[in-house]
Amino acid sequence: MAQRTTPKISVIVPVFNTAKYLHECLNSVLSQTLADFEIICVDNGSTDSSLDILKEYVKLDDRVRLICCPQGGTGAARNEGLQAALGEFIAFVDSDDYISPAMLELMYQKILKSDSDICICNIDLYYPLDGRHQVHLPETWFCNDSFSIDERPHFLRNLTIANKIFRHAFLRAREIRFPTLTHHEDQQFVIKALFCAQSIVCRSEPLYTYRKQRAGSVSEHRGARLFDIFLVLEETCRQLESLRLGHTFQSLWPEVQAQRLLQIYAMLPIPLRRRFLRDARKLSSTQSLPVSPRLLSRDELHTFKSMIRLPWILHEAKSRILWISQAIGRRLPL
Repeated sequence: MAQRTTPKISVIVPVFNTAKYLHECLNSVLSQTLADFEIICVDNGSTDSSLDILKEYVKLDDRVRLICCPQGGTGAARNEGLQAALGEFIAFVDSDDYISPAMLELMYQKILKSDSDICICNIDLYYPLDGRHQVHLPETWFCNDSFSIDERPHFLRNLTIANKIFRHAFLRAREIRFPTLTHHEDQQFVIKALFCAQSIVCRSEPLYTYRKQRAGSVSEHRGARLFDIFLVLEETCRQLESLRLGHTFQSLWPEVQAQRLLQIYAMLPIPLRRRFLRDARKLSSTQSLPVSPRLLSRDELHTFKSMIRLPWILHEAKSRILWISQAIGRRLPL
């Protein structure tokens, strides 16, 4: 067998029971305008026809590689792909999503020209129930020049792994990998990468299409699994503190933590919220939050302080009043 050469990009696709969408996903990668890439498909123990489909693609195109591993979760599957990857850069595509034909080429050109560690693109949110598409990230976030996360901290609000490509040598040097058996594995990976990156670039085009409302998708799970966020935040903080990243981490981390907790709290069913607040208060306080936030909006800062300080029932009541007042277009005095 001929020795494999180093491709420009390794595209890692974790797969678990997504046969319905797999052809569209893999065809979108194989039809890229940039031809020099490999696809590493990691089957995570699928029980539908996903594995048979993957085997077909391995036969059709020698750029497709297949790894089979036990059902260890998406994080474990992505780590398997990283271990096997040969590319100069790394991209991740979820097997129920698809990408624009020029995504790899446009992002490769941008990250190569700037000698950056990460390139970020916008996201096309696709709602299959009504066929609607929506651009996810604000246009104002994007710029032409390279930057650090200290200069554009709002990108810490976008912890999706799939709209980014990463320099492989950077990931190895910083030992950036996914945690296993958690619900938020991509968030730890992206947070660490963004804080560690010396240079980041971005493209404003929505090059990655993210499928919403799919029954069974990881992003659609609600409930007790969302409590994994506490494990992820604790471990991410421990790893970043050990790297001694200085002022940028120290100043932004309390806001990152608050923003993640606010988002998860809003997703939880009401019966789980009291327990979540109890755990959140063990992890976080309001003492380290800035008076003038850089990542949170002032409303978010106010809400988080209320969430941590007030008894659960009072915070819920206050949140409901605020929601109603905003819904009717005016802010009631609280």
